Amino acid sequence: MSLGPEVVACADQDAPSWVPLSTSKLVSAEGRVIQPPQKIHDVSPVYPDALLDAGIAGQVVIEAILSRAGCVSFATVKRSPQAQFSLAALSAVTRWRFSPTLLDGSPVPVVMTVTVNFSLKK
Repeated sequence: MSLGPEVVACADQDAPSWVPLSTSKLVSAEGRVIQPPQKIHDVSPVYPDALLDAGIAGQVVIEAILSRAGCVSFATVKRSPQAQFSLAALSAVTRWRFSPTLLDGSPVPVVMTVTVNFSLKK
């Protein structure tokens, strides 16, 4: 299950090519300085009522491409215990906003893996 630019509200006009970078390092293997993205707008997922009532919890792992502007321009579910969790997680993640990822001071698109937790305990 994926959501692409045609349904993502903030998809800017990046070229379809992107460079996967590790956002956990401040300096790449080539010695280039990376400033990782920071989440600046969060949207919590809505727990599906049927799964909440049934006492079902789980985690959804999503791979997202952040545009140069920090918008989620593409998102795909890599692992999910339930399709309803997948839809709820994608709906939230595609509305998240980040500061731009900077490579040597220039914004670049980046691939990010995120985990959305659906927990019965608050």
